[in-house]
Amino acid sequence: MKFVKKHLVEIIIFIIFFGIVIFGLTTFFMLWNVGSGNKYGTRLNGISKVELGDKYLNSTMKKIKENEIVSKVNSNITGRIIKYIITVKNGTDLNKAKELTTVVVESLKEDELEFYDIQVYLLEEDANEESKYPKIGYKHKSSEAFVWSNN
Repeated sequence: MKFVKKHLVEIIIFIIFFGIVIFGLTTFFMLWNVGSGNKYGTRLNGISKVELGDKYLNSTMKKIKENEIVSKVNSNITGRIIKYIITVKNGTDLNKAKELTTVVVESLKEDELEFYDIQVYLLEEDANEESKYPKIGYKHKSSEAFVWSNN
């Protein structure tokens, strides 16, 4: 007991120091493990059942390019989002360009439509300030139609 009374300050400092070290290590390991998981979390569960690949993208881009108003098409799949960047010829009516989304939707099966979200970027070859372009259309997996940007 004499030892404790004699070194009381040192014991308190040691306990505080030990507590800070334990707190720091706990915080470090909690933060370290956060970034080690899948960046999509569990959002991609079941993707193997409806996985789309380059074959789908190439065939859909080919169908879109067959339209005379289209000059260029790019596409990719990121997680659950299918993205199309469609460049149309100058002077193309916006409603006619928006109709290109039917090709995208018709090329997907029902289970694929229920899994993937679709984004369509419509651009004009030489867009200027007076142009109606760019327009961005988005279709959520649970919706029936595209919602278009209002810029």
